[in-house]
Amino acid sequence: MLQITLPILPNRPNSRGEDAKKGSFQLKKFGSFEFVQNVLFEESFVEYDKNYQNDQSSSSVFYEHMLEVYSIL
Repeated sequence: MLQITLPILPNRPNSRGEDAKKGSFQLKKFGSFEFVQNVLFEESFVEYDKNYQNDQSSSSVFYEHMLEVYSIL
């Protein structure tokens, strides 16, 4: 199988000329809920610093998702 590498923090903007840290990527489905996880994820690679951004407040897709979750609860 071809090994895929992707940026480990897609929500972190990089400075000009700065390379994004990359990690290996392999999805696996687990259990009856069919939870999907990157089994090659390396937590030690992640650095949540001041440049990490996870603001989803302007995403209509995320808003709709949260409405669906709320209706389930």
